Amino acid sequence: MTYIYLSLCVMIGVGLPLQIAANAGLAARASGPIFGTFVNFAIGTLAALAIFMLMRVPWPSWSVLVHVPLWNWIGGVLGALFVFSTILVAPKLGAAVTISFIVAAQMSASLIFDHFGWLGYPSHEINLGRFVGAVLLVVGVVLIRRF
Repeated sequence: MTYIYLSLCVMIGVGLPLQIAANAGLAARASGPIFGTFVNFAIGTLAALAIFMLMRVPWPSWSVLVHVPLWNWIGGVLGALFVFSTILVAPKLGAAVTISFIVAAQMSASLIFDHFGWLGYPSHEINLGRFVGAVLLVVGVVLIRRF
Protein backbone atom coordinates (compact mmCIF):
# COMPACT_ATOMS: atom_id res chain seq x y z
CA MET A 1 0.00 0.00 0.00
CA THR A 2 2.92 2.36 0.68
CA TYR A 3 3.93 2.14 -2.99
CA ILE A 4 0.49 3.35 -4.04
CA TYR A 5 0.84 6.40 -1.78
CA LEU A 6 4.37 7.07 -2.98
CA SER A 7 3.23 6.76 -6.60
CA LEU A 8 0.47 9.25 -5.88
CA CYS A 9 3.08 11.63 -4.41
CA VAL A 10 5.12 11.32 -7.62
CA MET A 11 2.04 12.12 -9.72
CA ILE A 12 1.29 15.14 -7.52
CA GLY A 13 4.91 16.25 -7.83
CA VAL A 14 4.77 16.06 -11.63
CA GLY A 15 1.38 17.76 -11.67
CA LEU A 16 2.47 20.75 -9.60
CA PRO A 17 4.69 22.45 -12.21
CA LEU A 18 2.06 21.62 -14.84
CA GLN A 19 -0.62 23.29 -12.72
CA ILE A 20 1.56 26.34 -12.10
CA ALA A 21 2.32 26.72 -15.81
CA ALA A 22 -1.35 26.34 -16.76
CA ASN A 23 -2.47 28.88 -14.16
CA ALA A 24 0.28 31.37 -15.07
CA GLY A 25 -0.49 30.96 -18.79
CA LEU A 26 -4.18 31.61 -18.19
CA ALA A 27 -3.39 34.63 -16.03
CA ALA A 28 -1.01 36.05 -18.65
CA ARG A 29 -3.58 35.68 -21.43
CA ALA A 30 -6.62 36.77 -19.44
CA SER A 31 -7.17 39.27 -16.65
CA GLY A 32 -4.18 38.51 -14.43
CA PRO A 33 -3.34 36.41 -11.37
CA ILE A 34 -6.61 36.91 -9.50
CA PHE A 35 -8.57 35.62 -12.50
CA GLY A 36 -6.19 32.67 -12.88
CA THR A 37 -6.63 31.84 -9.20
CA PHE A 38 -10.41 32.13 -9.45
CA VAL A 39 -10.60 29.86 -12.50
CA ASN A 40 -8.30 27.31 -10.84
CA PHE A 41 -10.59 27.05 -7.82
CA ALA A 42 -13.85 27.21 -9.80
CA ILE A 43 -12.80 24.31 -12.03
CA GLY A 44 -11.24 22.52 -9.07
CA THR A 45 -14.49 22.86 -7.12
CA LEU A 46 -16.48 21.37 -9.99
CA ALA A 47 -13.98 18.51 -10.34
CA ALA A 48 -14.06 17.82 -6.58
CA LEU A 49 -17.86 17.88 -6.60
CA ALA A 50 -17.94 15.41 -9.50
CA ILE A 51 -15.53 13.06 -7.70
CA PHE A 52 -17.49 13.48 -4.47
CA MET A 53 -20.73 12.51 -6.22
CA LEU A 54 -19.19 9.65 -8.21
CA MET A 55 -17.77 8.13 -5.04
CA ARG A 56 -21.18 8.52 -3.36
CA VAL A 57 -19.64 9.96 -0.23
CA PRO A 58 -22.34 11.07 2.21
CA TRP A 59 -22.42 14.77 3.10
CA PRO A 60 -21.37 15.43 6.69
CA SER A 61 -24.09 16.64 9.02
CA TRP A 62 -24.15 20.19 10.37
CA SER A 63 -23.72 18.81 13.87
CA VAL A 64 -20.39 17.36 12.78
CA LEU A 65 -19.26 20.45 10.86
CA VAL A 66 -19.91 22.92 13.69
CA HIS A 67 -17.46 21.02 15.89
CA VAL A 68 -14.58 21.22 13.41
CA PRO A 69 -11.89 23.53 14.87
CA LEU A 70 -11.77 26.93 13.14
CA TRP A 71 -8.17 26.52 12.02
CA ASN A 72 -9.17 23.41 10.00
CA TRP A 73 -11.09 25.66 7.61
CA ILE A 74 -8.07 27.66 6.41
CA GLY A 75 -6.97 25.09 3.82
CA GLY A 76 -8.91 26.78 1.03
CA VAL A 77 -7.46 30.18 1.89
CA LEU A 78 -3.93 28.75 1.98
CA GLY A 79 -4.59 26.96 -1.31
CA ALA A 80 -5.77 30.20 -2.94
CA LEU A 81 -2.71 32.07 -1.63
CA PHE A 82 -0.49 29.26 -2.93
CA VAL A 83 -2.02 29.33 -6.41
CA PHE A 84 -1.99 33.13 -6.57
CA SER A 85 1.63 33.29 -5.38
CA THR A 86 2.87 30.69 -7.84
CA ILE A 87 1.11 32.52 -10.68
CA LEU A 88 3.10 35.63 -9.73
CA VAL A 89 6.43 33.95 -8.98
CA ALA A 90 6.88 31.17 -11.53
CA PRO A 91 6.99 33.36 -14.65
CA LYS A 92 9.77 35.40 -13.01
CA LEU A 93 11.87 32.60 -11.45
CA GLY A 94 11.05 29.60 -13.65
CA ALA A 95 9.62 26.22 -12.65
CA ALA A 96 12.75 24.69 -11.10
CA VAL A 97 13.59 27.60 -8.79
CA THR A 98 9.95 28.12 -7.80
CA ILE A 99 9.34 24.46 -7.00
CA SER A 100 12.70 23.96 -5.28
CA PHE A 101 12.12 26.89 -2.93
CA ILE A 102 8.58 25.70 -2.20
CA VAL A 103 9.77 22.16 -1.51
CA ALA A 104 12.61 23.36 0.75
CA ALA A 105 10.20 25.50 2.76
CA GLN A 106 7.69 22.65 2.93
CA MET A 107 10.37 20.24 4.10
CA SER A 108 11.62 22.61 6.78
CA ALA A 109 8.11 23.23 8.14
CA SER A 110 7.25 19.53 7.88
CA LEU A 111 10.29 18.48 9.88
CA ILE A 112 9.26 20.85 12.66
CA PHE A 113 5.60 19.77 12.56
CA ASP A 114 6.63 16.10 12.67
CA HIS A 115 9.22 16.63 15.41
CA PHE A 116 6.69 18.19 17.77
CA GLY A 117 3.65 16.23 16.53
CA TRP A 118 1.90 19.51 15.77
CA LEU A 119 -1.34 19.78 13.78
CA GLY A 120 -2.22 16.14 14.32
CA TYR A 121 0.85 14.70 12.62
CA PRO A 122 2.48 11.65 14.20
CA SER A 123 5.63 12.56 16.10
CA HIS A 124 8.91 11.81 14.29
CA GLU A 125 11.95 13.32 15.94
CA ILE A 126 14.45 15.27 13.88
CA ASN A 127 17.45 12.96 13.84
CA LEU A 128 20.77 13.16 12.04
CA GLY A 129 19.46 11.48 8.88
CA ARG A 130 16.46 13.80 8.60
CA PHE A 131 18.60 16.85 9.33
CA VAL A 132 21.21 15.91 6.71
CA GLY A 133 18.41 15.22 4.20
CA ALA A 134 16.98 18.69 4.78
CA VAL A 135 20.44 20.29 4.48
CA LEU A 136 21.05 18.45 1.21
CA LEU A 137 17.69 19.68 -0.04
CA VAL A 138 18.69 23.27 0.76
CA VAL A 139 22.04 22.72 -0.97
CA GLY A 140 20.09 21.51 -3.99
CA VAL A 141 17.97 24.66 -3.94
CA VAL A 142 21.09 26.84 -3.85
CA LEU A 143 22.60 24.91 -6.78
CA ILE A 144 19.38 25.13 -8.81
CA ARG A 145 19.11 28.87 -8.14
CA ARG A 146 22.78 29.54 -8.87
CA PHE A 147 23.01 27.54 -12.11
